[in-house]
Amino acid sequence: MFGYQLLHYVQDIQYSYYCNTWTGEKQHYFETSYRLDQVLVPLFLDISLQGLSVSTENLEKVHLENEHLINETLSKLDLTLDIYRSSNKFTEFIQSTMQPISSLANLWPKTKTEYFNRSQKTLSSWVTQHTANPLFKNTEIVEWFTNFFTLAKADSLGKFIQTFQQHIQNNQIYPLWDLMVVYKPSRVT
Repeated sequence: MFGYQLLHYVQDIQYSYYCNTWTGEKQHYFETSYRLDQVLVPLFLDISLQGLSVSTENLEKVHLENEHLINETLSKLDLTLDIYRSSNKFTEFIQSTMQPISSLANLWPKTKTEYFNRSQKTLSSWVTQHTANPLFKNTEIVEWFTNFFTLAKADSLGKFIQTFQQHIQNNQIYPLWDLMVVYKPSRVT
């Protein structure tokens, strides 16, 4: 019976959307709930009969775990957060380090300002394109990139958590999102 209820629910909301007051963007309920349920519900939100509330305890716990992961990964990379976040310092680090990663300095993709690109998307694509290159098969270099991508993901989550914490008042997200159904077709039976 639950399967039919879920199907009925999906049919009811599949064309409904709401507008986010922070960005003004149109967001579909079903798609957004699927994406957010994967991360936010288990990490930050408490669900009760009174509705959803932000669990500041869980949020702080995840924040501390993430900070620990960032510090641990920075140590493995022999980086500081200041170097990681600065294009200039990161470029100098790659060029001057004695680690095997410096052997890629001549191949490293650059930004418009001629600094080494640190974008996870750009670097992931670049590494994928060069998998046949023997330098990219070096286990220390593979490990370095694995740690670098772990750091990039953790840093991104850390920035999200900091932004999210700024919008919490009395365990609620503020400003609240304006919910409005713009289009909801009648179900055909």
